[in-house]
Amino acid sequence: MIQYIIKALLKDDSIFINDLGTFTKTYQPARFDGDTMLPPQYVVTLTVTDDQPDSTEFINLVCREKQCRITEASAEINRWVDELKTAIENNKEVAFDNFGTFSLNNKEGIAFVCDHIEELNREFEGMGVVKLGERGKEEEQEVKEVKEVQEVNGVKEVKEEKEEMRDEEIRRLQEEEEEEERRLQEEAEQQLREAEEQERLAKEAEERRLQEEAEQRLREAEEQERLAKEAEEKVKEDQEVKEVKEVQEVKEVKEVEVVDLGDVVYKDAYIDDKKPAKRKKKRRSWWWLFILLILIVLGVLGYLFRQQLTDAFQQIKKEFAETDEEVITEEDEGVAEETATYEEETQEEQEEEVVTEPEVYTPEVVRTTTNGNYPVIRFEPGHFYVIAGSLPTEQDAVRHIKQRNLDQYEPKLVTQNGVSNLRVCIGIFDTEEEAEAFAKNVSPKYWVLK
Repeated sequence: MIQYIIKALLKDDSIFINDLGTFTKTYQPARFDGDTMLPPQYVVTLTVTDDQPDSTEFINLVCREKQCRITEASAEINRWVDELKTAIENNKEVAFDNFGTFSLNNKEGIAFVCDHIEELNREFEGMGVVKLGERGKEEEQEVKEVKEVQEVNGVKEVKEEKEEMRDEEIRRLQEEEEEEERRLQEEAEQQLREAEEQERLAKEAEERRLQEEAEQRLREAEEQERLAKEAEEKVKEDQEVKEVKEVQEVKEVKEVEVVDLGDVVYKDAYIDDKKPAKRKKKRRSWWWLFILLILIVLGVLGYLFRQQLTDAFQQIKKEFAETDEEVITEEDEGVAEETATYEEETQEEQEEEVVTEPEVYTPEVVRTTTNGNYPVIRFEPGHFYVIAGSLPTEQDAVRHIKQRNLDQYEPKLVTQNGVSNLRVCIGIFDTEEEAEAFAKNVSPKYWVLK
């Protein structure tokens, strides 16, 4: 640490060390001590003050010399100062070669006596202590003059050198401080990037976890739906097998066919005691099944084409009504003329009172849904459809109807050319105003297809 103090004093006239004091370098010219002439030299003194503020110049110098961090250099200086104070208290004084001696003064303070420091007095090398005689006074005067000239020149050179060294040191310190700031800024940016990267990775992990959970729930729902379908199919298969078994059991029943021939009843005899004779199949039961199948087919066709049948029935009824008009005979012409006048008078009143009921539009049903609960119709221009949802599949549409409790509106599924989705319709109107009012009354989210 003494070498660092000497290097600091080579550049500056003073250097402050925290918790110790200020070392000051002072030029002492040549002087006489009796008959002895002492050469010029630089002397170092220590000033101990309690109110001296902390300084970082010496810490920065130690940091540069030891190539360590500022905190490490400060800790190293504090440790040296503590050891020095402890040694002074224990030994009363501590001496350092080529620097000086530390000791305790009368006021329990630290005193420092400087030795001849070679590094500070290299410019005065060769100038030793000279003892003077009779001739020595003349030499003393000459030496004094020479020293004064050298002192003036030396002081100027030293000052110039000090200024150059100080400027260079300031520049170097500034560069080091800038480099330290850049390094700290880069470390802060690196830490920030690492924190952002960790946050991003955490978010991605959370998103993956949520996505995996959603996929797992979806797979479980699909698996449950598949198992439900398999169970339903199993029930259907069991039912079909049961029906087939029942039919087979009916066929395999061994009954004796009774044939009526007048008043005589003959029964098929047994072939032997062990095996009964085979009976003829009842053809009449097959005829009944065939007739029932035809009736079922006609019922299905009638349900699918009920609108066309209704229209045809209305047309036929209208034609029969036209042919059933009353024929007015010659005898009834007088009565007809008398009633015609009365009808003409009351016709205007009847027209005002009679309110014709608007015809109810019944859309054509293309088919029904898989469960048979909801009809599927085509979109027809000129009508206004109140739509409560647009779904990609029939199952989604049926599920939407159940979830929204739309069965009370007798919903239908509307298909339209060029549109893949099925629209859930809860009302069909002849005017847009009626459709808009109905949709707004049910839910503001529903809209009108026109």
